[in-house]
Amino acid sequence: MHTSPRHLIIAAALSLAASLVVIMPTSSVRAQQAPDAGRTLQELRPRLPQPVTPPAFKLDAPMVESVAPGGPQVAVTSITIDGNSAIPSEQLQALVADAPGRRYDLAGLKTLADRITDHYRRAGYPFARALVPAQTLDGGALRIQVLEGRYGRVAASGELAGQAQPWLSALRPGQVIGGRELERSIYLLSDLPGIAVDPVMGPGSAVGEGDLDVGVSMARKWGGQASVDNYGNRYTGAGRAGLSLWGNSLFTFGDRATLDALLTTEAMWLGALGYEAPVGTSGLRFDARFAHTRYELGKEFSSLDATGRADIAAAGLSYPLWRAAWGGVTAGLQYQHKTLRDNMEVADSHTKASSDSVPLSLRFDARDTLLAGLGGLTYGQLSWTPGKLHLGPTLMAVDQATARSNGSFHKLNLDVARLQQLPANLNLYARFMAQWANKNLHSSESFGLGGQGGVRAYPLGEGYGDAGWLLQTELRYPIGNVTPYGFFDLGRVKVNQDPWAPGENTRTLSGAGFGLRAILQKAWTVDVSLAWRTHGGKPRSDSRDARPLAWASLAYRF
Repeated sequence: MHTSPRHLIIAAALSLAASLVVIMPTSSVRAQQAPDAGRTLQELRPRLPQPVTPPAFKLDAPMVESVAPGGPQVAVTSITIDGNSAIPSEQLQALVADAPGRRYDLAGLKTLADRITDHYRRAGYPFARALVPAQTLDGGALRIQVLEGRYGRVAASGELAGQAQPWLSALRPGQVIGGRELERSIYLLSDLPGIAVDPVMGPGSAVGEGDLDVGVSMARKWGGQASVDNYGNRYTGAGRAGLSLWGNSLFTFGDRATLDALLTTEAMWLGALGYEAPVGTSGLRFDARFAHTRYELGKEFSSLDATGRADIAAAGLSYPLWRAAWGGVTAGLQYQHKTLRDNMEVADSHTKASSDSVPLSLRFDARDTLLAGLGGLTYGQLSWTPGKLHLGPTLMAVDQATARSNGSFHKLNLDVARLQQLPANLNLYARFMAQWANKNLHSSESFGLGGQGGVRAYPLGEGYGDAGWLLQTELRYPIGNVTPYGFFDLGRVKVNQDPWAPGENTRTLSGAGFGLRAILQKAWTVDVSLAWRTHGGKPRSDSRDARPLAWASLAYRF
């Protein structure tokens, strides 16, 4: 039985998630240290975004006309099939091998041709059709003609027609219209940031031809988002204000430039610049990004006079291996360089570390009609990161006697989410994240459990380690633009992959609560929630013991 790529994606993601849960260790953890540049960098990592629902392009294939049964019958002795090139004649003949020796009226003869039409369309040729042309059927010899459906004219139109036309080069006049190739070309074009696409297939100038016209326009040239929330680490600033700006097709067709800024209540700030652009018209894209972060520890750690900074520069390529209406799979290769500096003036301590890594990733999304046809979305990313850590002299001396994290390392990460439609207007959301490491890691590569993006009953900075897993679940009930939800979070972390000190080395945290999300006037988004601890004890990364822990955010898109 043939298995579609989307079902392979869903099955692979779920089985890998289950496997990572099984191999993760069990036990409990010692108290955590003050945040440093590496930990701060990890806490600012953006959450994997939910894919935007793609436009529902309708390219109507010719309808299969019905014929009323009845009338004269003819005995069929042989069948000849012509006009086919995409599918071998042997396959088509096998579809009607039972016909010779039987009598058929006109409707019966058409059902024989319909078998061939159905076979073509299941094979990915949506505009193909087989018909019974006018003929005398001398001696019972039946001829079935196949019109495979070929491109006549293929053209882009609209304000961006000139720039968009090369993206349709894979669809050539005279070529059989294949559904997979057509979908890929149209969706690769529509995936370009800010680009709106409207494809229309009309009759061509010759029988069996279709003219493809693709309207292309700029949907949005500029945009951005301003936000405030309390999602930060208490010691580097729980209150945060952020601003993101982006522009599309600024230097070349299909590119995007981004600017991000973040400021916290403890004067930590982040600035980041990003740029991505297509390389040719195959879907290959280049991206580059630079981010700079500065922090100063406050609250109970303010007496340390501790400051630091983190810089990360990255550049890479991505390529869509599969792209269709149901979703897709994109491979990515990136180079990252991180530079981390921490200062503690009270002890006259100044340390430096850097790392180089080459993450390899597979990003995927798949839409389906599982669970009685209600439908759902599975999306996520699997990545493998080989890298090398370079510690400065001060840190090197400590590291050699403790964690031995300096040098080469490898880690495997999975981040997969499922959004499932349920009866009674309910939605179930589940997200699973996991990390495996081959050795003890630097804080800039570690895995954390706490925070609004983790176990929400614990503060950001709680439960960090070299390996671990985390499960977030939400039951949602949308009521117009307002969505109340209940949630349960569970995670486990292994502090050191290779323990170097006595004591507990793993910890399990869980929590539950409820919240409310609302979209106001299509531009404002509000999210508030309360979370209570159910397992794991008091927080060890924060001196406060807030029960429940409250989270709130407000964002405005423009």
